[in-house]
Amino acid sequence: GANVAIHGAQLGLDTAVVAKVGEATFKTVIVQNLIKKTVSTEFLYFDKDHISVSAILLSSTGERTIIKHSDPKKSLDIHETALQHIKQCPLIFIGNMPDISVSERHTLIKNIKTKDNCVAINFGSKDSQKGLKALKPLIQDVDMLFLNRYELGDLLETDGAKLDLKKNQLTALGVTDTMLIVTDSGNGSNVYTEKEIFHQDAVEVTKIVDATGAGDAFTTAFLYKYSLLKNVQESLVFAAEYASQILTKIGAN
Repeated sequence: GANVAIHGAQLGLDTAVVAKVGEATFKTVIVQNLIKKTVSTEFLYFDKDHISVSAILLSSTGERTIIKHSDPKKSLDIHETALQHIKQCPLIFIGNMPDISVSERHTLIKNIKTKDNCVAINFGSKDSQKGLKALKPLIQDVDMLFLNRYELGDLLETDGAKLDLKKNQLTALGVTDTMLIVTDSGNGSNVYTEKEIFHQDAVEVTKIVDATGAGDAFTTAFLYKYSLLKNVQESLVFAAEYASQILTKIGAN
C-alpha cells in the first residue's frame, strides 16, 4: 500500500497509509521516507514486536526475486477515528493482506464503502490461491479488482499462462458491478466490465532496469486517471505509460 500512496502523492493526490509498522531499525527510515514523499503518516500505528522485512534481488534483465519475512497480521486494529477518515476518501486502495481473514476484510469494506467513493483491492498469489468461493464476498463489494494474469489463474484454480484474456474474465468471477483490471507484463493490460473488454499494449522500454513496483505504479496511475475522466481506455493508456517509467530506474517509486 505504501508504494501506491507514494505514487499517488507524486501524481498530485493527498494520500495516507493505514498500516502497522514495527518498532525496529527500519521504523525511522519508513516514516521519514513517507514524509519525504509527502504521504501522511497520521494513521500509521506501531508495534514493538512486529517485524516485516524484504530483500529484493535484481537480475541483469531487471527481473526480481523478493525474499520477505513478515509476522502474520492477525487483525486490522484500525481505530474508529481512522475508519471515519478512510470512509471520506474518494479513492481507497486495499493492498494485499492474505493473513487477515476474509470476514474481517469484508467488514472493513462494508464500513468504508459509500456511494461517493471508489474502493479497489488487490490479491497477491497467497490470497488468490484461496480460490474464488472464499474471496467472492470481497470481490462483489468493491468497485475494482487488480490482478496479474497468474493471480487471476490462481483465483480461478487454473493455469494462468493458459488464460484467454481476450475473453471477458469477469464472467468467470460471477460478478457484474466490479471492474476487473488484469496486467500481463509485456503483453499489456486488460479491463473487463459487464459488457466491454478494453486492451492496452505495454509501452516498449529500451532497457528494463528494475521491474519492482511497476504493478503498483500501474494501479495508482489507473485509479488516478479514472477518478478524473471515468474513461477506461484513456486510463489504461496513462497507466501503461506511467508504469513504463518505473522500469527504467532502480526502486519501486
